[in-house]
Amino acid sequence: LYLSLSLRPARSDIRPITGSAGHAIALAHRYVRRMSFITTSTALWNHGKISAAASSQQFAIIGSTTGKATIYKIEFDIFLKKIVTIAAPAQKTAAVSQIEIIERLDYALLLIGGIIHVLDLNSFVYISNVPVHERGLPVGNTVRFITRSVSGAVEVIAATNQQVNFSTFSASELTFRATSRALYIPDGPCSLSWVSGKLVVGFSTEFALLEVDSGQVDSLWFFEPGPSFCVPVNSTHMILSSTASVVAFSIRPNGLFVNCRLNWGVSRKPLAMCSQGSLFFVSFYDHIGVFDVEDFSFPVGRIDMKNITTLLSLNGCVIAADSHHIHALHSSSEDWLSRDNKWKDKLREASESAQTSFLAEYISDLLCPSLKHPFALSMQSLLHVVSDPCLDLLEVCPLVQKFIDTIVCRVFEDCTNSNVVVSDLCKVRAPSFVSDAIFAGDFADNLFSKFTRQFSTEDGELAKSCAILRKLELREFGSNLTVNDPLGFFSVALSVLQELPTLRSPFSMLRLVSEHLGQAISQAIENTGDHFGVEELTADEYIPILVFITVHSGLKHLYSLHKFMSFFIAPNDARGHTGYELTTMAVALEYINKLQVQKSPSGDAMPPN
Repeated sequence: LYLSLSLRPARSDIRPITGSAGHAIALAHRYVRRMSFITTSTALWNHGKISAAASSQQFAIIGSTTGKATIYKIEFDIFLKKIVTIAAPAQKTAAVSQIEIIERLDYALLLIGGIIHVLDLNSFVYISNVPVHERGLPVGNTVRFITRSVSGAVEVIAATNQQVNFSTFSASELTFRATSRALYIPDGPCSLSWVSGKLVVGFSTEFALLEVDSGQVDSLWFFEPGPSFCVPVNSTHMILSSTASVVAFSIRPNGLFVNCRLNWGVSRKPLAMCSQGSLFFVSFYDHIGVFDVEDFSFPVGRIDMKNITTLLSLNGCVIAADSHHIHALHSSSEDWLSRDNKWKDKLREASESAQTSFLAEYISDLLCPSLKHPFALSMQSLLHVVSDPCLDLLEVCPLVQKFIDTIVCRVFEDCTNSNVVVSDLCKVRAPSFVSDAIFAGDFADNLFSKFTRQFSTEDGELAKSCAILRKLELREFGSNLTVNDPLGFFSVALSVLQELPTLRSPFSMLRLVSEHLGQAISQAIENTGDHFGVEELTADEYIPILVFITVHSGLKHLYSLHKFMSFFIAPNDARGHTGYELTTMAVALEYINKLQVQKSPSGDAMPPN
């Protein structure tokens, strides 16, 4: 049955099927749909068991059983970054049982030990708590809460085991106040959510639809005792689930309409759920199923991650967390996954000498815009940051370097998980491969233009100095070398220096300077045999020669080029030969700037003072 079904093309006319036969069809269809997900970022979690989570456009907040809350954000659309971990207020050790983010106020409300605490998302400190009154007295036994906007104000609806109570936020006083409004309920709710202006309340054995302003209650759905899940899809569409079954419904002008039903089955009890656009994600003990919100009778994708207890939607990513890790997931096509596996097979089977070229091509593929890998798509976000005229180099360059480092880390982590052993040379060259791929297009022009704008004065002064100093002979720069045609003698070194602006990546520029510039100068002297009066190419001889070549290179943005390379040199390289060459170049530029050129009455350049 499995083989015959898995070889059939997916059909769009299959209707919702429940029961064991439906599960067999669903499992078979899982392998013929073209949707998959990859992990683009992973963060360690070591704050105890996750007890609550919430997300907004900017943040994801995850709470633990120890009362701590950790705040994350997504960088470049795909990378998970930890902002801060906040201890429980007032030395509470109770679990964070619920979190809700109020974006318009930059507040997060956290339910800890029956009290709703207010967290300021600008300062990341607790500033107060939401007062909840029941029968005229303050209570601290809230089990669930939810918020809504009413006439410009924010209303907090807090439920205990006996009734639903109301508190409001006063924008003028920046405080929450309890009210005397209340609605009686038969039991403490397990979940609360809005749909079409009505409150969906999940109790231990049923979901109810509550008209908050009138108090009218309608039963929606009965199920076996167990955890209840309310997953809003949009303002009129919601998915309700227990551990046994699930139903999707919408509220229309003519009443409530059931879109789809499904029994999970004995072996498929859900652990967590979330929705993102048209997709519905359900975590089971051995995988995450991806469904269409309109018809989840069969999955449209599968993510092979076990025991995921938390699912969130954040800025186009799905955040999945277990007891030890938090992952950012991004959709990827089957075509790309097949291509990805072929590259890993090549790396696995290649010799150490061939691995570097394969890795360079693999990384170039990852970041190729036309292939639409999540890493390539995130480059658009980075390009937007680089193009922002309000951001200076000190803000932009660390972000670019972090992006490069993160891509390298993810590539090697992915290779390790796929049992691909890469050589040490690949690990050394990988940042350069990533840099070459990133700087291939408009990215390099946009970033380098920031350098030329910021250092236009320095570039102009160097260009003027070089124009004057071109009239001087090599010996007038302090060199002992005696050759008739120094420009022809050092033509290779001169062409190496003139090649710098043609390269897009600072890593390629650094490699050119490190491997070819100094070598071209020393090789020119060694090839002559008698060395033309220079016994040994020391720094005292090398710097005047480099100054002479730099002056005659005709480069317009010498200072900007040097800064461009300096911003992106790796710490290890800065302490090695590459750092020595870059420092020598800096000395040469400084030497050019400090030369005091005098002119004779005839206007000829005189030796520097």
